[in-house]
Amino acid sequence: MIFQYQPDRKKAGRNYIFLSTAVILIVITMSYAAYLGTRASNVYAPLIHTSNEMRTQAALAHLWAEEILMGETDVSPADVWKHYEETLLHLDDTKKRLGGLENIFINLDDLRLQETLDLFEKQINACKTITARRFEAGKKAAVGSPIDIEFDNAFKALLATSADIDHRLLDVIDRNAKTLLIIQSALIVFSLLTAFSAGALIFRFDRKISEDLRLLDESNRSLFASNQQLAATEQQLRASNQQLIATEQQLRASNQQMIAANEQLRASEQALRTSENRYRSLFTDMGEGVALHRIMYDTNGVAENYEILDVNPQYEAILGISKQQAVGKKATEIYGTPAPPYLDIFARVAETGDPERFEAFFQPLKKHFSISVSSFEKGLFATIFLDITERKKADYESRRNKARLEILWDISQYNAPSIQDLLDYALEKALLLTESKIGYIYHYDEKKQEFTLNSWSKSVMAECTIAEKQTLYSLERTGIWGEAVRQRSPIIVNEFQSPHALKKGYPEGHAHLERFMTIPVFVAGKIVAVAGVANKNEDYDHTDVKQLQLYMDSVWKIVRQTSDKEEYARIETQMQKLESLGVLAGGIAHDFNNLLTAILANISIASYKIKSEEKAKERLTEAEKACLRAQDLTKQLLTFAKGGAPVKKTVYPESIVKEAAHFALRGSNIKCDFSFAENLWAVEIDEGQISQAINNLVINAMHAMPEGGTIRINVENKFSEENAPFVVISVSDTGAGIPEQHLNKIFDPYFTTKEKGSGLGLAVTYSIVKKHEGRITVESETGVGTTFNIYLPYSFSQQKTDVSEEASLVKGKGRILIMDDEEIVSKVVAEILKEAGYETICVRDGLDAVDLYGRALSEGKAFDVVIMDLTVPGGMGGKEAIKKLLEINPDVKAIVSSGYSNDPIMSEHSKFGFSGMVTKPYTAVELCKTVSDVLKNVNK
Repeated sequence: MIFQYQPDRKKAGRNYIFLSTAVILIVITMSYAAYLGTRASNVYAPLIHTSNEMRTQAALAHLWAEEILMGETDVSPADVWKHYEETLLHLDDTKKRLGGLENIFINLDDLRLQETLDLFEKQINACKTITARRFEAGKKAAVGSPIDIEFDNAFKALLATSADIDHRLLDVIDRNAKTLLIIQSALIVFSLLTAFSAGALIFRFDRKISEDLRLLDESNRSLFASNQQLAATEQQLRASNQQLIATEQQLRASNQQMIAANEQLRASEQALRTSENRYRSLFTDMGEGVALHRIMYDTNGVAENYEILDVNPQYEAILGISKQQAVGKKATEIYGTPAPPYLDIFARVAETGDPERFEAFFQPLKKHFSISVSSFEKGLFATIFLDITERKKADYESRRNKARLEILWDISQYNAPSIQDLLDYALEKALLLTESKIGYIYHYDEKKQEFTLNSWSKSVMAECTIAEKQTLYSLERTGIWGEAVRQRSPIIVNEFQSPHALKKGYPEGHAHLERFMTIPVFVAGKIVAVAGVANKNEDYDHTDVKQLQLYMDSVWKIVRQTSDKEEYARIETQMQKLESLGVLAGGIAHDFNNLLTAILANISIASYKIKSEEKAKERLTEAEKACLRAQDLTKQLLTFAKGGAPVKKTVYPESIVKEAAHFALRGSNIKCDFSFAENLWAVEIDEGQISQAINNLVINAMHAMPEGGTIRINVENKFSEENAPFVVISVSDTGAGIPEQHLNKIFDPYFTTKEKGSGLGLAVTYSIVKKHEGRITVESETGVGTTFNIYLPYSFSQQKTDVSEEASLVKGKGRILIMDDEEIVSKVVAEILKEAGYETICVRDGLDAVDLYGRALSEGKAFDVVIMDLTVPGGMGGKEAIKKLLEINPDVKAIVSSGYSNDPIMSEHSKFGFSGMVTKPYTAVELCKTVSDVLKNVNK
């Protein structure tokens, strides 16, 4: 039975609407899935592009900055900053794309990626800052410098961050691609479910048992066909999904290819730029001159000239020939030479292709060149040349310097019998140094303005036929050779036979001159000589001047050293004489002091014993004063002989100043005007030494006024800048004054401006004042006069010598041992001490004193005081004896007595074990007071 299918039209309409809706949903879903894939591709590609551009622009900025600093490019710093700005623009574009994407389910704004981009921005700004500093540093930012290393490290960090950005960006894209795949798969599944749901609903609503099995069968077939169609649609969707996945993979591969292609493009661009820069460096920017040439052949094929095809800027600068003048011209036309320069060499290189290098002197320009020749095509050649004139000059100067040093060494070793012979020898060597044939050396006196001939070269003497050769010239009578003095600078005349405004001609028979050079020789700003050379084969120039100046300066130092040696030898001889005289003076003073001691002590004791006879006592007092004056003379002799430390005591300086001045001026036509401050302070001094110092200053002032005059001596109390108290003794004259240039030398030993002076007076005075812990200054004005000021420290001691005190013997008791080799001295000393109440025993030698002291100590009869002479000719003196006595008795009380008042033992007796000292000659009062003080431990 056949059933006929009768559809329900209303239900069929509803089913149609539902099916249409399902189909539309399926189409929309599949289209949206495809759209998402396309949209993702459009987003991923620009992100990767901007990331690559960031790195590329940063790399170009770094590269161009390096090239600018190395001077290998014509780009400017503005181009570098442009690349930095492009980098920042691409960075900003990347951030915007990541943070503002629309119509995509998954946002690509990743936190770690954003942090990496921020770090990249900071590093870019850091690179900009370092680049600016490098441009400011200039040559200091050379390769290997600290700022260059800092720049490279910053760029390496930037590249690392850029790689990190790529890694994170690809990671984010990968994660989003996977998410997109899931979304697309879900959309496909949704479409399939919709299709199946539509079929199920249609099947449910339209299902009924058809009486017509055929219709049912057709319906089933139709449904099956529909299912087949749905399955096909599903397969299409699956294929579409696979295609989308393949598209993504293709996109990734395309991205990698794009990155590789971009890198290759950058590398190619860099290689091209490097190649261009190399060519530009080789031709345009080279420090050497470069020229391209073509050999020109005659009809026989022989090279006869060459044409200039192209030149670089340095060619123009070195040769002074412009490109317009050179290009297209023949060598003979350009260089103005009869034959093309170096044609044989150039033709050989152009023919064989073998490069050559040579050095040559180019006469038209008077320059030396180093020339390299190479051929890049037969008949064509290129020259690269460098001006080596200065190097050649430097080599020449170096050889001359070496020769000069060798000559100077030779001169320094030359055993010349005199300065004349030394300068003759030096002149002959000067001719060798300057390649001259004749020469001279004249001494010059600036005060007299006179030249005195010292040396003529042997060849001059041979050529000169003047009968009476003049050796002394005044400056005003000299011609051009005197200009070295008048202008105080070297003079060069390379055409001596030509007329010259400064020439006065030279006498008949004079040596012939072609070229001439003369220089002044300076010492301390004064011209002391002139040296001249002549007739060099080539012109004299500044290098000849320099060599001769250096040479003569050194020669004159050798001359001065030789003169100094002669002077030192003279001074040494004088010192030996003075030393011998000093030894003699010391011996005389010592012996004289012994005699004075006997005389003065006897007078003192006689004066003490005479009570009633006032006239006799007055005579004895005068005799005592005379002995004391003689004592001052012996002290000055000792100071002259030995110097030595001062033996100080506290005194008022007024009487010492007056006596020293009057003593120095006796018999002269000079008078002295004294001025002493009220309440003058006391000073602690060695009277003899200070007396000699004042004596020397007064004598110096007297010599400054040979026509007579008045010396003013002022003594006053003063405080120094440090507020230290001083007594200042000023000695002023109205003489010629001391020249300023001599003021810092006047205290040097043997410095004198007097024809007969020894140069010792002021040196001795300076030494004396220094030993008194004082200072001496000088004020002088030429034509007005000179003032010397001696500053002596104020004495804080309250024990001051009072010359008006009534002389009286200090009585005492005790046993005293006297050791003196002069019997006349020991007898009077014993007499004085006996008169004062002491028991005395005398011996003549230190050994006897030690032996007697030891025996007395062991017998219980110890000596209370031992008085010992410091020196005993041929025996043990006090210095050795005190050591022995201290070994016997560490508490021994000993007094040292000597006529050598300036001996260190006398000034610092306690350091040597003595308890006191008394200087010969001495009075009975002085001796007794010293013994009494020692017994009271005053001076121990």
